Amino acid sequence: MHWLPKAYWLSSKGSEDVARKIGMHIVAAKPQCVTEAEVDAETIEKERHIYTEQAIASGKPADIAAKMVEGRIRKFLAENHPERPSIRDEP
Repeated sequence: MHWLPKAYWLSSKGSEDVARKIGMHIVAAKPQCVTEAEVDAETIEKERHIYTEQAIASGKPADIAAKMVEGRIRKFLAENHPERPSIRDEP
């Protein structure tokens, strides 16, 4: 559970509350894997193909499109595993 913010643990009142908050985080995040390294290579290539088609369709030059695709892949990976920041706004 190292991926949850420290303020989260300090604000939790008991194990039932902690379990509920963790469950809410997991459901909202819809993680596809536990770590970025576990994302299936086929999934990454599928996303890369989609992003490449979108960049080409937008009329971007090839070098700009390639940079856009890599940035979107990084964002995709960051959003699809539970090491991402918490979805809850904890003080």
